[in-house]
Amino acid sequence: MKMEATESINSNPNTRGKSWVELIRQLHKHYGMEYKGNNSQSRIEKGFEIFLKNQVHLFSDNPYHARVEGDNGKEYKVVISACTCTCPDKEYNLAPEERCKHIRAAELARDEQLGLLPKAALDQIEYFRRKEVTA
Repeated sequence: MKMEATESINSNPNTRGKSWVELIRQLHKHYGMEYKGNNSQSRIEKGFEIFLKNQVHLFSDNPYHARVEGDNGKEYKVVISACTCTCPDKEYNLAPEERCKHIRAAELARDEQLGLLPKAALDQIEYFRRKEVTA
């Protein structure tokens, strides 16, 4: 059931397993970010969860523009190349060059579509997609 899949994706990061942690580390490396462990959920990890739930809709005429569904049911406009998002986190909490979870999710969708993600990361993404479907 879809609800069970969502629950398994949002479960405690300490119970997700080694493959989840390894994928998050790979994504941090791909985007040039420092991995700080599981003690706090990073925006890249939250963005990956949004991406995995298929809540990112890239514009067909421009993969650098996206509509991203938030967990609260709201939709946010993202322009990846300008590092902008209409969410409150981006507007009030982040510096202009910092990326919220919606921008991270859109970057993942874009990079997957353009074939820019490392093969090891793509293999892990497929693993988690299969896990979501069977959960």
